Amino acid sequence: MNKSRRSQPDFECLHCGEMLPGGSHFCRHCGADASVGWNHDDSAEPDYGQDDFEYDDYIAREFPEHLDPDAPAMAGRKFVAWVILALVISMIIGAMPFFF
Repeated sequence: MNKSRRSQPDFECLHCGEMLPGGSHFCRHCGADASVGWNHDDSAEPDYGQDDFEYDDYIAREFPEHLDPDAPAMAGRKFVAWVILALVISMIIGAMPFFF
C-alpha cells in the first residue's frame, strides 16, 4: 500500500457520510468521486438549503384514508367483509343436506 496515501487523514463522503480511508479516489459505499463533487480539500458540510418538506402533510394529502382508522372507507370494507362471510356461511349451511 502507498505510504503517502495512508498518511492522509480519513474523511467523510459528502454524498452518503461513509468514512473513507485517506487518499481514497471514490466512495466504496455510494460510488461518488471527485468528478461528481467531492475532493480531499473540501472539508465543509454540504449546503442542502432549507428543508420545508412536511412528512405528515404529505401522508395526509396522498393517503387520506390512513388518517383515521375508523374512517368511512374502512367501515365500508368491514361491511363488505361481513356480507361475504355471511354468504359463505349461508352457502355451507344450505349445501349440508346434500352431503348428509
